Amino acid sequence: MITGTNEKVLCVSSRTIKGMMPPDKEFVTDPKVLSEVITHILQHYTILDRDLAEYDPEWRQVIPYQIIQNYNAHPAEYLLMQRTTKQTEERLHEKFSLGIGGHINPIDNQAQSVIQANIVREREEEISIDVYTENLMGVIACDTSEVDRVHLGLVFMLGCRATFEIREKENMTAQWERLADIITHYEKLERWSQLVATYLRERGR
Repeated sequence: MITGTNEKVLCVSSRTIKGMMPPDKEFVTDPKVLSEVITHILQHYTILDRDLAEYDPEWRQVIPYQIIQNYNAHPAEYLLMQRTTKQTEERLHEKFSLGIGGHINPIDNQAQSVIQANIVREREEEISIDVYTENLMGVIACDTSEVDRVHLGLVFMLGCRATFEIREKENMTAQWERLADIITHYEKLERWSQLVATYLRERGR
């Protein structure tokens, strides 16, 4: 991830995105809504300084949030990660997470390609793992915390092989967990991970 005061991040209007989301819904998986949100991002994104965007609720920084599922495990297993106190974002220290997420930094003039390029880059920076499948599962736009209010999550489900290696060992630990065990950590899960875990439980995944 690029760090420092010169980091540029891809953002969209908070008001417009909230208008697309059903009332009182923080996590949406409806294909029609997903299509509308993606189309809006591709057509109306703007690039802002991260230092400003982090504290401006008029904008949401777009974050691909990658959920990693063990492709061969039955019942399903998901990679449960825990952030250490070495991470840059102090507001997320020691929280559990189901997702690998990172800001989208501009690399060219095509939003669609820059989103995919950042998905791969962020994943490869944090973990070494083979990916078999990748599907957009949902969109998260919630206002639970200061962090949530300035971010928009594009939730991707990745089917991966069981063998992995965390690259940033000082920032994160990880292990495969079944959903029933993940739910026991519910109070310490990041809000986005709470939303995803609840959805997966309701779907019997």
